[in-house]
Amino acid sequence: MLVVVQPLVLGDAELEQLISVIRSGVLKELALLVLDHNDIGDDSANLLAAEILNGALPKLTELSIYGNARLSSRGLDELGMACKARHVR
Repeated sequence: MLVVVQPLVLGDAELEQLISVIRSGVLKELALLVLDHNDIGDDSANLLAAEILNGALPKLTELSIYGNARLSSRGLDELGMACKARHVR
């Protein structure tokens, strides 16, 4: 399963809605999540990192989150650590 969110559609509020969907288990077969060129900030990225780390996306093998200008090294580091722990590229 693949989810691609079109550029500049997803901000923090929308990512938090996506996280609610992730928590519901409906995306448990998701292998690739593409969130490039949106408006994601550190706080919502940290929520996503927590879900990845907790195994809410057990089949996830790749996360792409390039071009989110509000995402600082803090948010990227959190996502990076979660992805590394779960063997997600």
